[in-house]
Amino acid sequence: MPNSDDSVLAALAHAREHSPKWRDFIPLPRPVEEDEPESGIAFASGNWRRAVTDRRRPGMVARRHFEAMVFCYLAEELRTGDVAVLGSNEYADWGAHLRPGRSASRNWPPSARRSGCPTPPPASSHLKDAHLSAAAHLDAGYLDNADLVIDEGGVPTLKRRRGKGTDAEAERLAAEIERRMPERSLLSIVARTAHWLTWYRHFGPASGSDPKIKDKLGRYSLAVFTGGINIGPYEAAKHIAGVTTRELSMVRNRHITLKKLNAAIADVVNAFAELDVVKAWGMAARWPPTARRWTPTSIISWPRPASGTEDSAASPTTTSLTPTWRCSPGSFRAGCGRRCT
Repeated sequence: MPNSDDSVLAALAHAREHSPKWRDFIPLPRPVEEDEPESGIAFASGNWRRAVTDRRRPGMVARRHFEAMVFCYLAEELRTGDVAVLGSNEYADWGAHLRPGRSASRNWPPSARRSGCPTPPPASSHLKDAHLSAAAHLDAGYLDNADLVIDEGGVPTLKRRRGKGTDAEAERLAAEIERRMPERSLLSIVARTAHWLTWYRHFGPASGSDPKIKDKLGRYSLAVFTGGINIGPYEAAKHIAGVTTRELSMVRNRHITLKKLNAAIADVVNAFAELDVVKAWGMAARWPPTARRWTPTSIISWPRPASGTEDSAASPTTTSLTPTWRCSPGSFRAGCGRRCT
């Protein structure tokens, strides 16, 4: 009877024993403890045991699920060293897989002849001469090679080359770039754009009254940020101090709709179109064809309500790959004067 230490191997033997059978369910492995019928799979986690067993079939396991579970745990045992393969530290002689000389001469591929490689048996001597020539060339220039060192055991080693250093102009350029483009977090970027563009003014209750929120910028920025990275209010409240699950869920469900979100996105896109960096891109006519066909998409997608009205409350979902606002790359052309609507 197997013990708890070799239960994975016992399960592997059980899977191999039933591998020729095509049935969907096979019996449980032999139990490690007689009073516990499922002790044969006690090495697996609770989720795996629930996946391979079925209450409607006591004493049985799903064959395909059981095999997947066994191989997952066997791979982990091999990785940690708890299970080893006999003879895994021995390697076969690769020369035994080579063709004999006469057989290779008769079946020498035409591609080798066209490439200039001589036919065997001169091929072996040609390879030997090439190695000897390379070794002689290395020996002749060894004294002048300051990067190569061969120790007493005959092991060659390349020395680590030292860099020439950074030019003063490059250092000044890096410092200026860091000064003009400081590192910012995603949440900081969302909050700064909300401060300068006030795109959060589009959000609010469905009644149109002024939201009774003390810090509207902070609350709406957190709601947009957490919706954009696809985490719910509960997870966000666990990792962000100063905000509760109710505060985030109330804003995301009652104050933000698809129509309001699109209006906020249009504010950001229109402000971006006025930046100097857009003018450095040139005209849209010179873009690659694939770039002209690209249509910007929203970072956050709020699903349409079941009632069919855009003003109803909705919650954010995963990142959208479908355009939700009417804006084309032509809006980014220098001096075009177009704006998103």
